[in-house]
Amino acid sequence: MTATSVTGINFEYIYPGDIDDNGVISANDLNMLLQYISAPNINPLSNSAKVAADCNGDGAVNNSDSVLLARIIADDPTAIFW
Repeated sequence: MTATSVTGINFEYIYPGDIDDNGVISANDLNMLLQYISAPNINPLSNSAKVAADCNGDGAVNNSDSVLLARIIADDPTAIFW
């Protein structure tokens, strides 16, 4: 999501897990993440999508992020984003 301040500066809000940037964390986000992890050259993500895909905030997009995102989608109350 992009917003413009009163000073004219553009800000991009990136929400962990919302890889498709539609405002909702869903199975589609998980599918995008899994496709990227399995074949990053075939299924590239934009820079902002990569930031959103790093669900645990460790600086890497990998299976740990997909496990966390799946737990979030399943409403696991112990799963939290960074």
